Amino acid sequence: RTIKAFATPPKEISAVFSCVVNLLATLDDSIDVDKSGKPKDTGWKQSKILMQVPQKLMEKLANFKDQIDKGQVPPYNFRANKGTLNDPNFNKEKIQKVSS
Repeated sequence: RTIKAFATPPKEISAVFSCVVNLLATLDDSIDVDKSGKPKDTGWKQSKILMQVPQKLMEKLANFKDQIDKGQVPPYNFRANKGTLNDPNFNKEKIQKVSS
């Protein structure tokens, strides 16, 4: 089963993709943002839209560091994930366990 086939994914997977949506806001046209560039939706529905063309998503992620280096990623995109990244339950082991 592919990740995007989930009607409702495990919370850890949803959290990962919520972070991806935040990071790619204003950089990916498939992410609907408000006037300040913040994603209007960081939930699973938006994540599935982002995954509609997997190759495009993989290219965006592969090129993300270059966009950071060029100053193209707004600071908010990182700050938006601070709460998730500080959550002790958001860790590599738990994410790997539910995604395998």
